[in-house]
Amino acid sequence: VGLDRTAPEQTAPDLAGAVVIANELLDNLPFRVVERGSNGWSELYVAIDDDGNSSETMLSGPDPGLDVPLGVRVPWLEQAGLWVAQVLAQRPAVLVVFDYGAITTAELAVRGGWLRTYRRHQRGHDPLVEPGSWDITSDIAVDQLPGSPQVVDQATFLRQWGIEGLVAEGRRYWIANAARPDLAAFKMRSRISEAEALLDPAGLGRWLACTWRP
Repeated sequence: VGLDRTAPEQTAPDLAGAVVIANELLDNLPFRVVERGSNGWSELYVAIDDDGNSSETMLSGPDPGLDVPLGVRVPWLEQAGLWVAQVLAQRPAVLVVFDYGAITTAELAVRGGWLRTYRRHQRGHDPLVEPGSWDITSDIAVDQLPGSPQVVDQATFLRQWGIEGLVAEGRRYWIANAARPDLAAFKMRSRISEAEALLDPAGLGRWLACTWRP
């Protein structure tokens, strides 16, 4: 769900009673990087010199109201919070968000590694290297999002909604048709490997599944 901000005369979609699912959306929305100091908050900016070289600089910034230790940078997820609020304001039946992150911003601060860069499914390291050629994302922090969502890991969510039954069905169909498989048989077989990836406790299975019911 979203609007093209470059297109004129758009109206928000009618979401009343809808089921809204956002998979890896919030981590891609613009975010700010802030740091709490003994004298207040600073915000990270990128300075570019005459030769096109970029470097980090911290400037005094507004108080985002985040409870984090002193001297640690954290993401400020203004746009993610705004997106969730806008969706909830339209009274969908349910909003489900899947993403990587943590329950609290303080947890991200302690854990680190929340600033991510990707290109062609490969993770980078320095967001100032080859700017514009890498996706820059952030882990989400649920405590920066509005409302009180129910939060479980993705593996728990998928098991609650019957993924293991779907896998069992796929395995039975594949065994019955393996000798002369049709397209449906290959699709059924793929459920097994796909479910393993989605439920992996060291990977996608530990992602967050956040559910709002306005």
